[in-house]
Amino acid sequence: MKVDSGFRGFEYQDMVRQLKRIANWTCARCGYHAEEGSFDRVNILVHHIDRNPFNHNLNNLEVICDNCHHQLTWGKLEEGAKKVDAHYPESFKKESTKERI
Repeated sequence: MKVDSGFRGFEYQDMVRQLKRIANWTCARCGYHAEEGSFDRVNILVHHIDRNPFNHNLNNLEVICDNCHHQLTWGKLEEGAKKVDAHYPESFKKESTKERI
């Protein structure tokens, strides 16, 4: 049985969960942190830097809060501004560079 790896498929959702966990549920832009077990965790998103929702390459993704995402979407925050390196493990980098269709 093939696992759906499409636009918002199972594989993508698993990658999003891993990215959020690696980033410790902290926004790479403003440093907002959602505490463990908190409903605030819904405020942490994964942003496609090039705005292409099909490009799931690790270099194109960053964990940010919904406030920063809104500001990026509506042009009130510049791309690349105050970005914090999440220090992704090397094993995760290798996995995320696989082409996702």
